[in-house]
Amino acid sequence: IDEIIESVKQKPDNDWIKCSARMPECLQEVLVCNDHGDISTAILCESKTEWFSEDGYYNFKAFTHWTPMPKPPKAE
Repeated sequence: IDEIIESVKQKPDNDWIKCSARMPECLQEVLVCNDHGDISTAILCESKTEWFSEDGYYNFKAFTHWTPMPKPPKAE
């Protein structure tokens, strides 16, 4: 996960989606960003009032943007 987050940080042209515009599907793991620029993975709970991440549960307003997880690299 750390490698994925680092690669996303290095691509400023990523298609981040504002949470105020649209939320991801429930139970879909996505990358999320807060208003401090911290990036982590999270899943929007079915209630749509909380996010779940490795650190615990967060209010749905804890993150400002999200983006789908990148596709894994192709086998060589």
